[in-house]
Amino acid sequence: MDNEGRGIMKKLIYVFIVLFTLIPMYVKAEEVYIDGDYLDDYVHISNALLNKDIRIRKHIYNDGFNKLGYTLDIWDNSTLDNDTLDRIKVIAYYGYGYNRHTDIKWYSITQYLIWETINNDTDISFVGNKYKDEIKELELLVSSYDILPSFADATVPISEELNKVVITDNNNVLSNYSITNNDGLEVNTKGNDVIVTGHFPKEHYISFTSLYNYMYTNKPKLYDNFLYPGSIIKSFNVSLSYPRFNLKLSLRDKETGLPMNDMLGTKIKIGNIIHTFIYCDLPQRFRSGTYKIEFIEVPVGYILPEDFEFELNDDKEVIIYLEKNKPLDLNREEIEVPNTYLKTDVNYNLYYFLLVLIGLFLIGKRKHEQD
Repeated sequence: MDNEGRGIMKKLIYVFIVLFTLIPMYVKAEEVYIDGDYLDDYVHISNALLNKDIRIRKHIYNDGFNKLGYTLDIWDNSTLDNDTLDRIKVIAYYGYGYNRHTDIKWYSITQYLIWETINNDTDISFVGNKYKDEIKELELLVSSYDILPSFADATVPISEELNKVVITDNNNVLSNYSITNNDGLEVNTKGNDVIVTGHFPKEHYISFTSLYNYMYTNKPKLYDNFLYPGSIIKSFNVSLSYPRFNLKLSLRDKETGLPMNDMLGTKIKIGNIIHTFIYCDLPQRFRSGTYKIEFIEVPVGYILPEDFEFELNDDKEVIIYLEKNKPLDLNREEIEVPNTYLKTDVNYNLYYFLLVLIGLFLIGKRKHEQD
């Protein structure tokens, strides 16, 4: 090859290098490419091999919908363990697109924090020492990911007299959640407080769900060196419930005072609920209030007691004394005379003698009058 040919070959090689540098780099042609849209943020990286500034650019998932994601190994193809993978997914979730993180700067901050997590042996910092407060905010969200509000899945006592309930989150993470079901009540949040107003004729359930990243509706997807973020949903309920108490019913023999351990055959009615007993503990808990017990059946050989009322404001045992049936014994020699008759000691022979004398006197008087 002559000198002219060599010169042409060098120019072609140079042009090829320039084009290769300027054309967006495909990591996986069928899946991911790096968009040519650079952002205005630079990060400085420093390790044993590198000491340079890198300009952040957007990374697009090439599936026809141009979904935004993050590169994992822009300078180092690290092997990631499960804990690191889980962390970068959470970083991506709370990063760009989450809640108020709609400014494009949050993409730079998210990409920076992902790089910092992956490359522990590399010093990474924003050129110009930018976004210090935003980085702290994102790190706080990530660290609090596993923390639920202190009232999660709790039962909050209410009463019919209440028209307002305040529920406080002592874990200081309520701002990460939104109310998805208010069960017909007015429910608002203020700081770490959930404020519920209204009347409580029944028990209620309020549902909370983690605030979503509006950009992503599917689960996160991870490729060799590309992370497509996704929604990570956490939810819980809070129950507004009337206090409920245990009620124990104990039967005792009235004559002996001893407990009747066998309650088989006992059936009572409390409100509209009928309970058939085998053991003395009732199978449900009751709200506080006044209750009436109606006996429907009692064990064989006992008299059905009268209905009665009682107050329930705490766990309680109600003791019922049952009286045995006493059937009439027809084999007795003497039958007790009902007390409506008057008992007296009378000499019946004298009584008959007087009656005969009176009769003779009346007969004699009548004959005398006829004469």
